Amino acid sequence: MVDHGKGLYVVGDAYTNSIEGFWGNFCKRVVNAIYNWVSRKYMQRYFDEFCFRYNTRSVSNKVRFDMAIANTNTRVTQNQIVGI
Repeated sequence: MVDHGKGLYVVGDAYTNSIEGFWGNFCKRVVNAIYNWVSRKYMQRYFDEFCFRYNTRSVSNKVRFDMAIANTNTRVTQNQIVGI
C-alpha cells in the first residue's frame, strides 16, 4: 500500500503515478475531446476502449486496428448496423 499522507510514495515496485496519469490525463482528455459526454449505461465499454487505446499507444493505427479486429469475438451483420 502507498500512503501519500505519511510521505510514502513508493514501496518496492508499487507506486501510483501510472494509474493517476491514466485516469487523470488520458481518460479525461479522451472523454472531453472525443465524446464530450459519457452515458452511465455504456461506461464499461468506454473504459474498455480507453484501456485498449492506452495499452496500444506505442503502436501504429494499422497495428491497433488489426489487433482490434483479431480480438473481436462477436459477429455483426449489416442488418444490425442499419437497424433493420
